[in-house]
Amino acid sequence: MLFNNKKTYISLLAGLTLFSSVGVNAFADNGAAPTKGTTAGYVDNSNPAKGTADMGKVVSGGSGKNDNIQASSDAHISIVNGYLVLETVPSLGFQDVSGKTGDTQSNTVKDNNTVLRSDTFYNSKENPNPTDLYVQDARPDAKDGGYSVNATLGNFGTYNDGGTLTPLSDTGQASDFNLNLNGSLSKDSTNVGNPTAAQNVSLPSDNKTTQTVLSNSKQGSLNSKVNFNAGSTLTVPQGIAQGNYAAPITWTLVPSTASAGADSGGHGGTTPGTTPGTKK
Repeated sequence: MLFNNKKTYISLLAGLTLFSSVGVNAFADNGAAPTKGTTAGYVDNSNPAKGTADMGKVVSGGSGKNDNIQASSDAHISIVNGYLVLETVPSLGFQDVSGKTGDTQSNTVKDNNTVLRSDTFYNSKENPNPTDLYVQDARPDAKDGGYSVNATLGNFGTYNDGGTLTPLSDTGQASDFNLNLNGSLSKDSTNVGNPTAAQNVSLPSDNKTTQTVLSNSKQGSLNSKVNFNAGSTLTVPQGIAQGNYAAPITWTLVPSTASAGADSGGHGGTTPGTTPGTKK
């Protein structure tokens, strides 16, 4: 099953609430401050203290300020066994090329701006223009059966400042771009298990070719971040008209077979990004 959300969760729950960290979260929940005449716990010097069935009761039956008072609240908890999350996916904005003979390949990622409304992180306040492919695997036990992240590049079209993509009338040109990804694991990756970032992976803009760009052989590998800014390239069709071009990248997080059967229920997730900004 695929989910197109800001964050894609593959969760194992012993309770009904999913938290953003592994472990046990517990807290006490108290009622409002005591209010004269209405809330258990308020002592009136002129009258016996009174309680409600839900919130408390008078323990000793005196008549005044020396009465003992009880009030009730609750303690509650959710138990979370673990989760697999596709936290962020990057957009890749390449340096301009002319599209003429000898100038069809851009070798420089100049920014990670999101330019299409269909982008998961378009105008995101929580994660504006993320730079990394970021997976969190907080499932228990570092056993065999990790995950992989696959990428597919859609057809290119032109886009405007409002984030709208207009398909190219020339379908041959739309599918004739080529994105070459070279990933490197970020220093803050935990490197539990065997995280592997793709090197020299070719994605034509045909909306069907799928390549693995990140994988890990162990579940419970914690944080894995891959950056594609250094060494990735984008090649455009020779002779294409001047304009701003973009295409969606679909990133699919898939638990491997052993993990899917034992822990995650076989659910995958997908979060789209874009490869924007090839200007000619």
